Amino acid sequence: MDQIPLHVPGNDELAYRLQVIRRIVEARDLARLVDLLPTLSPQFQVINYFGIGVYNANEGQPWVRIRSAYLRPWVEPGNEDASISAALAQAEERGFPVENSAAGQVLQTGERLSVPDLDTDDRYPALFSLYRAARVRSLLYLPLRTARSFPGCMVCGSGEPHAFGPEITAALEEIADFVALSLENHLSLDAAIRAQRAAEQERNRLHVMLRIAHAMAAGYEVSDIQQAITEAIYQHVHHRFGSVCEYDAEHDLLRMWYVNVADEQVSQEIGTIIPMEKTVSGAAYREQHTVFFRLGADDERYPYSADIVRRYQSDWMCAVPVSTPRRQLGVMNLGGELRFLPTAEDLGFLEHLASHLGLAIERSLVLREMQSRAEDLERKNLALEHEIEDEHNFDEIVGRSSTLRAVLAKVEAVARTDATVLIQGESGTGKELIARAVHQRSRRSSQPFVKVSCAAIPAGLLESELFGHERGAFTGATALRQGRFELAHRGTIFLDEIGELPLELQAKLLRVLQEREFERVGSSFTRVADVRVLAATNRELRAMVAGGRFREDLYYRLSTFPLTVPPLRDRHGDIGLLIRYFVQLISRKLGRNVTKIPEFAMKAMERYSWPGNVRELQNFIERAVILSSGNTLNPPLSELDPALERPGGDAVTMEEAERKFIVQALEDCRWVVGGAQGAAARLGMKRTTLQSRMLKLGIRRLDNTHS
Repeated sequence: MDQIPLHVPGNDELAYRLQVIRRIVEARDLARLVDLLPTLSPQFQVINYFGIGVYNANEGQPWVRIRSAYLRPWVEPGNEDASISAALAQAEERGFPVENSAAGQVLQTGERLSVPDLDTDDRYPALFSLYRAARVRSLLYLPLRTARSFPGCMVCGSGEPHAFGPEITAALEEIADFVALSLENHLSLDAAIRAQRAAEQERNRLHVMLRIAHAMAAGYEVSDIQQAITEAIYQHVHHRFGSVCEYDAEHDLLRMWYVNVADEQVSQEIGTIIPMEKTVSGAAYREQHTVFFRLGADDERYPYSADIVRRYQSDWMCAVPVSTPRRQLGVMNLGGELRFLPTAEDLGFLEHLASHLGLAIERSLVLREMQSRAEDLERKNLALEHEIEDEHNFDEIVGRSSTLRAVLAKVEAVARTDATVLIQGESGTGKELIARAVHQRSRRSSQPFVKVSCAAIPAGLLESELFGHERGAFTGATALRQGRFELAHRGTIFLDEIGELPLELQAKLLRVLQEREFERVGSSFTRVADVRVLAATNRELRAMVAGGRFREDLYYRLSTFPLTVPPLRDRHGDIGLLIRYFVQLISRKLGRNVTKIPEFAMKAMERYSWPGNVRELQNFIERAVILSSGNTLNPPLSELDPALERPGGDAVTMEEAERKFIVQALEDCRWVVGGAQGAAARLGMKRTTLQSRMLKLGIRRLDNTHS
């Protein structure tokens, strides 16, 4: 195409053209380029309007947005026609569809479009009416095209009809070639900058996701992962408030368990209930996709959320469902100012974070369920391991003495209540058996019976053992642990050796007895204790109260119903029953067949005072069964007192007792000493050893015939 030269003063036309090119190329952005166009030639004084339309095909349907410059006073701010020009500017900013606009026609055909007189042209009535209102009478659209792209068009307008004759049109077309190159460069640079920023943002976000994934793989708590997610959101998505709500299926509502407002956690808001109806959060949870709310647009639909947005001085709010492929867990909310509206990329980033948070919460719930099941099994095993032991059954309390029957009558009376029972008695009298008898006769018998030995646990760990602890409550507390009071929920807890309880824990135990409440070590959450308390001691608590070693108020709380287990020396008629019972029990346990108890041995054991009570007797019988090789009990009587009382009061020596024991064995074997059926085998000794003892003790068959 032949170029019509630009009219310039002087003769140096080439220098002028180079200057024009340089000025176009040096325009730093699109706005400066538009402002530059009217100043390039005196010929352009007739032009009142310049604009550059930029083609945009990334929003579903192609659009053209126009950047323009107005040159005449009638469209300057303050003029009566300023509102008219503002309407045109708004339309240009919104853009025009390619399918129904003059700029779109140029982009589709690649040819210039001339509108000599807007008053007589009705091709694009809505558009041309805006130009007529702005006092533009003629238009010229020129394509901006390079060898590589077709980025847009240049629009020129004049207040005079037929303003664009051949000469000015040619000059404008010449400039349009350079403007096209400049526009292409600007758009390429903008695209490169946007791509660089997007890549940097994506890299940062991937780094964040990697850090969160690492935290999850390392087994961090949900609170740690939530903190990492909060920091990521703060760095990459501008907002004023954020929260996470957990779904409560029992009540069909959402409950806040994390809130962040203006970079500060608001603890008093934790636990706030969010209804499911007429809220953005409820809609996101129900529909399981992100819901966006803008103040002033959806207030009637989400009035509750509108109040929240206003409270936090924000303009918008979005709710992202927190879920996994296996369960719906809750919602993550975010809100902020209008100038920081989240982009589609921001919402996608939030959805990725919500999915990670969902996995973390699900894992925590699974671990919590597993821990709860493990603790439940531990509680049941703790109860069962004692129930399956014969010596711990209520029916195994052996005795018919009046003192024991009196205690068991009290057990029957108190068992039907939830009264606290203090069981007192010497060591080895069977206080734990009495405690189990109370539990087994109570309405809590189907629930756990949990025993705690206050003397066997170090004082520093006793509080944790009783009440439990949170993770990190002290050095070594690597996991949450339920205490014995929690394990005994709805059952019975037996505090053995209560007199050994440290003073600092006595106050906490008193609170449990009075208020039925306690806290785990390291926690401020109060738990209710639905537990019956039984306590036992072999110490004189009244003396300890007088000495300031035991709280008086705790003593009276514990001794609501006192029981005293009598020592074995006061149950003389029960000793023989206990001996036979333990011989049968232990023989069965050890696989022996001990069925006979020598009369002299029985009398010797019945005469003994048994200072260690039933426990000492049981251990003695176990040793006797072990020492017995036949079916006759061979008790080590030498372990008892060196002098045993006869019924008449005369003393019998151990030598006399041994002599009578050997004679009894010889008589049972018809005085056969050796052989498998002889007395030596029955007594568990060699034949020569028995003969030696007989010689030393002067035992002969003649003695037996005269006896």
